[in-house]
Amino acid sequence: MKKKVVFLTFAVIVANIAIFSSIDIIKGRELLDDAIKEKQALIEKIFKKREDLAFNIYSNRIKNLLSFEKVQEIIKTGNRSQLEEHIGKRFKMLQKENPYIVSLQIIRPDGTSFYRAHKPDKYDDSLLGIRTIIEEVNRSKKCKSGFEGGKYVLSYRVACPIILDGIHYGVVELGLDPNFFVEPMRDIVGDIKTAIALKKKEIEFLEDKSKLGELWIYKGYVFPHINPFFKHIIEKIDLEKEYIEVKYKNRYYIVSDTLNLKDSNANVVGKIFIAYDITKYKSVFENFVLKTILMLLIMAVLIYLVLKQSFDYYDKIISKKSKELENLNKNLEKEVEERTKKLKEHFFTDELTGLGNREALAEELKNVENPAIIIIDIHSFKTINDLYGVDVGNRVLVHFSKFLAQIASEERGECEVFRISSDEFVFFYKGITDEEYCKEIAKKIEKRLKNRRFYIEDIEEYIDLDVNMGIAVGNVGILKKADIALQKAKNDINKTFYIYSKDIDSTEKIKETLRWKKEIKNALKEERIVPYFQPIVDREQNIVKYECLMRLVKKEGNETKAYSPFLFLDIAKKTKLYPELSKRIIEKSFEKFSKLDKTFSINLSMMDISEKDFLEFIKTLSKRYDIADRAVFEIVESEGAIDFENIKNFVDEVRKMGIKIAIDDFGSGYSNYSHLLEIKPDFLKIDGSLIKNIDEDKKSFILVKNIVIFAKELDIKTVAEFIHSNEVYDIAKKLAVDEFQGFYFSEPKPDI
Repeated sequence: MKKKVVFLTFAVIVANIAIFSSIDIIKGRELLDDAIKEKQALIEKIFKKREDLAFNIYSNRIKNLLSFEKVQEIIKTGNRSQLEEHIGKRFKMLQKENPYIVSLQIIRPDGTSFYRAHKPDKYDDSLLGIRTIIEEVNRSKKCKSGFEGGKYVLSYRVACPIILDGIHYGVVELGLDPNFFVEPMRDIVGDIKTAIALKKKEIEFLEDKSKLGELWIYKGYVFPHINPFFKHIIEKIDLEKEYIEVKYKNRYYIVSDTLNLKDSNANVVGKIFIAYDITKYKSVFENFVLKTILMLLIMAVLIYLVLKQSFDYYDKIISKKSKELENLNKNLEKEVEERTKKLKEHFFTDELTGLGNREALAEELKNVENPAIIIIDIHSFKTINDLYGVDVGNRVLVHFSKFLAQIASEERGECEVFRISSDEFVFFYKGITDEEYCKEIAKKIEKRLKNRRFYIEDIEEYIDLDVNMGIAVGNVGILKKADIALQKAKNDINKTFYIYSKDIDSTEKIKETLRWKKEIKNALKEERIVPYFQPIVDREQNIVKYECLMRLVKKEGNETKAYSPFLFLDIAKKTKLYPELSKRIIEKSFEKFSKLDKTFSINLSMMDISEKDFLEFIKTLSKRYDIADRAVFEIVESEGAIDFENIKNFVDEVRKMGIKIAIDDFGSGYSNYSHLLEIKPDFLKIDGSLIKNIDEDKKSFILVKNIVIFAKELDIKTVAEFIHSNEVYDIAKKLAVDEFQGFYFSEPKPDI
């Protein structure tokens, strides 16, 4: 009986020990699983940080590339011959800085490739339907990023729109090898094995698939350049599970596919499979299980005496392992932060001078209230580079940066110096809104520079430097405002610096110019440039002819509005659209009056007459419509300095066709009587500025009176413009003016 009780007691104790030991084993396994999940989370965190960093850094790199004037000029003109020198060279510099950069490409708005820095001989091919990111950037006009296949490379792509002077010229795209995201994991997590798997469709447009090496296809994914490890375990991969545990060459690995490669629309286009060695943790766990079983046997023999000790022992082991895993995680987190910090320092520092770069300045401006900046540009720095070479130019920049840093160290408050482009530096003040203080600093820089010569040992010469500066204060668009002030200073030979103000900001004027340029182009395309007709009457108010006046018409709501050329003609001349406008009005006027038995007049400018094919254009119209004898050309007399010989030749030629000549705006300030005598016009149109106040202004009255007398002596008819009242009409009539025009008789109308 005693033996039976002992046996039963022993059995109960052993069973209880076994149950508790099993719980400990499960707890140990859970700790191992938690450690694996923590490492998984760390890998995902590294990947996400790397992705965000890649987008921020390389979208800024693209914007920096587009900030160079020469690059802008190449893109605007489409001059491919200069691309390799100015963009290819910068692509190689980027590759030297980061060997994972595999491509740099410029794509036109229609989706065709304009230039590939990585494949200079491949261009003009269409990427529509192949490259989603290009279509996205063209649509949104914003920078995008994502993983995509292409014709020549598989890469993580950062693409930004090219918008110059408000015009969209296409997309600049920079590609990174996917291994760019993997390498930091090796540094931080330790020895890992990786495989990149892509959905089949991502390689269908790749022209040279041999570059992918031996291809393995598994469950709709393609594995290029697959290594022996993944060849061995590929069929064990379960895409439904977060991770799997495999054994390879007596080592244990966790294989995870949680890193999804997504395109610019967040669609999964591939995965990065990562395998990391857990043999050490596995051995710890297996040893733990073995020791547990061994202790179970010992405790079964020792029963009560060893029972308590065993539980304490297991608790210590679990606590110790948990502590180790916790410390490991903290160390990895710390290392990730340190490496991220070093990367940021690298990308926010100008390599040549050690100063902060444009990206660093942009970051500072985000976090500061009431900043003030002075942009300092070395005048004609390109001349130094051309004369002495880039190496000497770089030494000059280093000396100049130290010169500015010395001045900054003497200033009150927080003042930093940045180098934001080749020869542009920035003084950056925090919390200063005093423009006068900034003005004094600019004067100080100017004064110090006059007394400073920079000795360059390489050439054993002193070099003098001059600068231009732009100053701006406040939060909104401060860098752009300072640049506007700088450009103003560059264009003024008498001043070294300007402080930004709305008076010198031409941004709105440029926007208005671009708006009208677009409107004029659309109007030409849609046949909305039309002539309006204003009658010219004789002394009995009989209509003797019509002047054809340009109007731009536009449907606005339920009514059609006509815009005077006063609003857009100067813009048309500056944007080279004027010749087409003028020819359109002249041709439509000839066409209109070919159907009417009436005389008509058309305004011509010096720009018209000076155009090389304009005379041939008039000759063509004269032959086509055969109404030249009813046409009058009004040459605008108020345009200042003119090529008189050119005018005289033109007048002689059109007179041969039967066209009459009028001098428009006569008396406006540029009247040349000797030239008038040689041209011998048929009409003098007296400028409206003299006519409109003739009833109140005695000087205008006397001047008009003498013009009429002069014209009568030469047998030239006179026309008074701007007749707006009966009083003005009566006075002009008493002065013996022959013909009259103005709102008093009729406004310009779209038809006769």
